Amino acid sequence: MQCHNLLGYRWIVPTPDVLLGQRIRNYRESAGMSQADLSRALEARGLNIPSTTVYKIEHATRKVLASELPIFGAALGVPAANLLGLGEDRAPLHDAGGRLEEASRNLETASLAYARAMLSFALAADAMRELHENDEYFVTESLIRQTPGWVATANVIGSIDASLKLNRREVTSPHARAVLDALKREHDHFHEDADG
Repeated sequence: MQCHNLLGYRWIVPTPDVLLGQRIRNYRESAGMSQADLSRALEARGLNIPSTTVYKIEHATRKVLASELPIFGAALGVPAANLLGLGEDRAPLHDAGGRLEEASRNLETASLAYARAMLSFALAADAMRELHENDEYFVTESLIRQTPGWVATANVIGSIDASLKLNRREVTSPHARAVLDALKREHDHFHEDADG
């Protein structure tokens, strides 16, 4: 991107992708790694990026996905936040964000698999001539309530509360308290009929 100052001089402002590529190259070189070494280190952590792609990333012709940042950081031995130029003070937030993104993808995948299994079970029940009364109840009552959201929230609050008690912690910080309150509302939304 080109910018002009008041005197009319032009200069190039590096884009975030250019800066990220430069940081990756700088950390790689500081670690004494070649692009092939970095490629192998990434592959050892489950990220298949050939050395030609490392070159493209370092020269900002290929973007780095948010989910890839923590893996690059681990391969280079630095927090992902350092690769973003945010400093180590924000590293825990960005590392947690990477875990949250990965968990979100896993939850979406699991929810889809669960929904397909629900439908498969219902289709199998529909194909039967006669259902046992327990199966009939499960298909018409229980199964209908146990959507992916219901299942996902079923034990969340109890598990978190137990973990907090085990670690003798009480959540009083505003952001964490807001998250716990939202989780409890979600749980109550899905489970109020079952509990009542």
